[in-house]
Amino acid sequence: MRFQFPVLLICLFVIPAYAASSLPSESYTEKVETLPDLTQKLERFGFKVEDSYYCAPVAVSNGLIWLSKNGYPNLARGYKDSENQQAHYAVILGGKQYMNTRRDRGGTSVVDIMRGLYKYVLECGYIPVSFRYQGWRTHPKVFSTQVRTPDLNWIKSGIVGSSLECLNVGFYKYDPGTKIYKRTGGHWVSLAGYGVDKNGAKDPSVLLIHDPASRDGLKKRTD
Repeated sequence: MRFQFPVLLICLFVIPAYAASSLPSESYTEKVETLPDLTQKLERFGFKVEDSYYCAPVAVSNGLIWLSKNGYPNLARGYKDSENQQAHYAVILGGKQYMNTRRDRGGTSVVDIMRGLYKYVLECGYIPVSFRYQGWRTHPKVFSTQVRTPDLNWIKSGIVGSSLECLNVGFYKYDPGTKIYKRTGGHWVSLAGYGVDKNGAKDPSVLLIHDPASRDGLKKRTD
């Protein structure tokens, strides 16, 4: 049995001054149509990478491209408005210089995505207002909130405004002998909004994501 554990990790990079207890609205969808939604299937652009492990760099690239068009132009150095260019951008982010995305490391660890992205943002000339983590996985202490179980309102507050927020979803297998769920893998996605379900009805428990998996979404390509 495999399932998605709801919320494991949040990375906040540049956030507005909203407290988790005072969200500006019951729902937020302003980024849904403008946040890029690139698939991690990068081989279709001619890049020789193991794209099944590139969800983290692609998810991060979505947020960085959005920020580059909304007040932080240096974050997308040399980027031009095309999927091919964003794919090139994601490959750079996943390289040894930044996130060190590799098959033998299971993709991109929490430590590598945070250290690599922080380094990249600084090199672009920006200092994040807030760069934080909530969750139980190993991460740099300097970015820790000391919160092992992510708070839903905290997550929502990070989506609003000039921000980049990524979520790591875990896959688990249940062992009936020990009655314990064991993590078998994970996947990174970009957070794009909250508070509205697929039918347009208000639902405060819903998080809207852009999933790098090629199988996901109406606009994804699987070739």
